[in-house]
Amino acid sequence: MDSETLDVEALARDFDHHSTAYAEDPWTVNRELASTCPVARSEAHGGFWYVSGHDLVREVALDDATFSARHDLPNGSTPYEGINLPGYPMRSGFIETDPPLATAWRRPL
Repeated sequence: MDSETLDVEALARDFDHHSTAYAEDPWTVNRELASTCPVARSEAHGGFWYVSGHDLVREVALDDATFSARHDLPNGSTPYEGINLPGYPMRSGFIETDPPLATAWRRPL
């Protein structure tokens, strides 16, 4: 993938970390987004935020009010879907929890 041919706006909007194209060359995509669009909203998989860079990732990780791990399902059957495709009814780890549960799990570490 040639970074000069990338449409960064479309790349951010359509970013899909589960795609074959991303699996073949994640470095070019990540480098391009990090340098031109370090915080991007993708509409893939119902929408999610792409955040790059240590300082920004740390800021987002500490701001659960704005960047919640909660993912409400449209049918209201459960407040949780997670990052797995297809959705999975159990959490995959710390990245998928908000306080107070995240605080309780992280405190011992």
